[in-house]
Amino acid sequence: QVSHRFLPTVSALSKFGRPALAGEVAEVTGCKRAHESLVLNELVRMGIVVKEKRGRKLYFSLKVKIAK
Repeated sequence: QVSHRFLPTVSALSKFGRPALAGEVAEVTGCKRAHESLVLNELVRMGIVVKEKRGRKLYFSLKVKIAK
């Protein structure tokens, strides 16, 4: 069960279907990139999201598929 606070970020990540940058998620949710970065990193700590570094960029993806 995900808190309602995280739902916009989780649903935005599920729409991508691929690893996404915090800025890309922020464009979908309408929040600032810095806020999305904080939320995404909290979701990583909770084990819901996986963080992957490619060069200098950090990509985030859901650890499990979300049923629609």
